[in-house]
Amino acid sequence: MNSQGNDFILVESENFNLIKTSISNIIKAIPFKFDQFLLLKRDSHKITCEIYNSDSSIALQCGNGLRAIMLYCNKKYQLENVDVRIGENTFSISYKSSHEIVVNMGKPSSLIIDDKKNIQKISTENLSELNLSFDASTRISYYLVNTSNNHCVIIDKCNDSLKEQVISHFDQNYKNMFNLGFMENYQDYMNKIDSILNLSVYERGAGWTDSCGSGATAASFVIMNILPDKDLVKVQQKGGSLSISLDSKSDLLLSGPSTFEYDGELIVK
Repeated sequence: MNSQGNDFILVESENFNLIKTSISNIIKAIPFKFDQFLLLKRDSHKITCEIYNSDSSIALQCGNGLRAIMLYCNKKYQLENVDVRIGENTFSISYKSSHEIVVNMGKPSSLIIDDKKNIQKISTENLSELNLSFDASTRISYYLVNTSNNHCVIIDKCNDSLKEQVISHFDQNYKNMFNLGFMENYQDYMNKIDSILNLSVYERGAGWTDSCGSGATAASFVIMNILPDKDLVKVQQKGGSLSISLDSKSDLLLSGPSTFEYDGELIVK
C-alpha cells in the first residue's frame, strides 16, 4: 500500500500473535525499502492493528497507514467504515473514494519535557512554545504535540545543516521519542502570503518520509491553536497534499488519498 509516497507492507492474519513474536526477523527479511509494517486482525468492521517502523520499533499511530487500511478493507471486503484499534486508542475511518479517505485523529494534546527528560501531557489549552539554542546566533522555536505519536513541530525555517543538528539533538537526548516536523513556510503562512502549509517530516524509526499524516495533524493542531478561527489547514509534503479539518466535537479529521500497489508473499524461514 502507498499513501503519497509513504510505503506500507500490510499483512492481515489470524496468526496475529505468532507474527508479533517474530516481527523483527520478518522485517529484516524484507528485501526492499518501506516505511511501516501494518499487522492486522479483523473482526467485521473492527480492526486490531500493530504498527512497526522499518527498524522494528513500534508506532502508536499512523494517519497515512490508517487510510491504507481503509482502502484495503474497501477493496477486499467492500467496507466503507472501519474502527481501527492501535494500543489503547481507536480511530474511526470512512471511505469516500480512493482520493478521499477520512480518519478521525481525535483530539491532540500538548506536551512538555520535564527535568528528567520524560514527557508529560498538559492540557490542550496550554500549548507551549519551547526554544532550543545551538549557539548565540542560532535558536529555533518548537511545540511538542501528542497525536498518539509524539511530534516535535519546528516553526522556524531550517536549512539542511540545521535540520541535521536538530535531529541529532533530539536523537541524543530523547532517543526514539519524537517525530520531527519542520514547517518550511510558517511566517509566510501566518502572514497569509501562502495558503498551504509546507511540511517536511523526519520519522523516528524510519527517517525522512515523503508524507506523514500524524505529522500533518500535529502541525495543523499548532496552527489552529495559534489561530483560533482556523478550522481547516492544507498541508503540502513531498508526496502530496493533505487536508486537516476541525469537526463539531473538536476532533481533527485527516483527509487524503491512498493507493494499492500489489499483492505478494513473503516466506520467512
